[in-house]
Amino acid sequence: MQRNKTVWYEHQKKELWKDTYPETSMYAYLKETAAKRGGLMALTLEGKACTFEEMFRGIEACNKAFQAIGVKKGDMVTIISPNLPQAVYAFYALNAMGAVANMLHPALSPAEFRAAVVNTDSHVIVVLDILQSKLSGIDWPQDYPVTQIVMHVSDALSPLKKVLYRCLKEKKTGVGTDWNRFLKNGAPYSFLDAHGTGDDTAVIMYSGGTTGESKGIKLSNRNFNALAIQSYDTMGIDDVSGMKVLDILPVFHGTGLGVCIHSMLCNGIGVFLIPLFNAEKCTKLIFKQKIEFLFGVPAFYDAILRQPEFDELDCSFLQVIGSCGDVLPDKTRKKINAYLQKSGAPCTITNGYGMTECTAGCCYEPYYGKKEGTSGIMVPDMLCKIVEPGTQIEVPVGEVGELCIAGPTLMQGYYRNEEATKKALQVHDDGITWLHSGDAFSVDEEGFLTFRQRLDRMFIVSGFNIYPSEIESVVGTVPGVKQCCVVGEAAAVVGKRIVCFVVADDGADREKIEREIRAAAKGNLAEYAQPSRVVFLGEFPKTKMNKVNYHALEALCEERK
Repeated sequence: MQRNKTVWYEHQKKELWKDTYPETSMYAYLKETAAKRGGLMALTLEGKACTFEEMFRGIEACNKAFQAIGVKKGDMVTIISPNLPQAVYAFYALNAMGAVANMLHPALSPAEFRAAVVNTDSHVIVVLDILQSKLSGIDWPQDYPVTQIVMHVSDALSPLKKVLYRCLKEKKTGVGTDWNRFLKNGAPYSFLDAHGTGDDTAVIMYSGGTTGESKGIKLSNRNFNALAIQSYDTMGIDDVSGMKVLDILPVFHGTGLGVCIHSMLCNGIGVFLIPLFNAEKCTKLIFKQKIEFLFGVPAFYDAILRQPEFDELDCSFLQVIGSCGDVLPDKTRKKINAYLQKSGAPCTITNGYGMTECTAGCCYEPYYGKKEGTSGIMVPDMLCKIVEPGTQIEVPVGEVGELCIAGPTLMQGYYRNEEATKKALQVHDDGITWLHSGDAFSVDEEGFLTFRQRLDRMFIVSGFNIYPSEIESVVGTVPGVKQCCVVGEAAAVVGKRIVCFVVADDGADREKIEREIRAAAKGNLAEYAQPSRVVFLGEFPKTKMNKVNYHALEALCEERK
């Protein structure tokens, strides 16, 4: 388990990557890297584990079954599922045969499901039984046949749990083909390997955004295979085979599929699948199984740290603990690191930055040297530059501008959205294609990036740029503040006023919190960055991807004037 401090550091380049990643399908790369790990645990759900050998048998059976219903190379197949072994089998089965997985969030509305399925010409839907009701009322276009393959959680459980689940929770349906019947129909077929290339599209995933609107993102085999290799380098551990990761990030999420499943499996790490987050169950699993790898959004860590085990038990077994998906509050970071230090764990929580348009994380704090308040450095073979927003002109070191990213994990483009693709992916004067992130960053002389703000969240007060995250970082330190979010509301003369929305801890004195917020702001922020109003809410409105919906908060400002 010795950390190798040279791997990531020496891998940093000042030029674009050069054909150093497998030009194969994701399935082929996983098959190659897992060849010597057949007996190791690959996937576990509710205590039932399957080895790498068993996982590949499941993938191959699924591959044959897709052939039996007419799926062929280049076809789009929609998957609507939480983290289940069947979803993993279906994904790699499609990838092997050269089909494309259209990964949809189960929380979408029927109208959104219809649009995402029809827009991708997807005629096969693999869906969990309890989610199928959303499809039942959809009026599909005339002459648009849809075949539904219905998964059941019980099919992946041990015999006893299977009986209990079927009796208590399973959703009965008469529509579509049952998963086991689907597999049985494929028995006469031979496994189909289309020998895909790195350039082949593997998956359509969807951006989270802050407005509720999302775009289909085309990601290739190379994108995911490069991510798997980069992930190993950033771990800094020579041999991770047989270690374990708790996968609470969903399979329809870039980090969930790209890091917690593909990268982990390609490196011989067993995946504990969590279909539905429960803080108590997850905490017990972490300590019982001595999970070495954790990746989660800040809310995940807030929830599990409230469990009593984290006051009583030792977690020195943890090797990598990463935060993603949202800004990690300083208060949460300090609480986690204090616990890790007390337990003798060889790590501290790692902050980072990424977006689905570059598959997952592209920037992390290195294990060999972290800088507080930063998102770390670019991962191996990924380049960055900071430009004046709306241009390709690079700004001096230390100045704030738009982050641009280049490297092997950049998306192929937005599916059937050429205008958005041209705006996001631009060829600069250096001949390199750069992804314009839409996020404001600064970078220091050592290459450490500091997140400032989504550019579409930045606003102006009396001629001054306001970066809400800077105000939020101050407000977030006030005792009793559980969550905070800053938006601008229209105002005469100054252009915008600063409104600070706060979710307080249960039972907290709101008047006292507001006084302390104003005192903290006065002592740490410029006069033009002082909040005009502090508004308390029970919870923040969220997008389908469970991110704070800032536009909904802006609309709330108008309602509450």
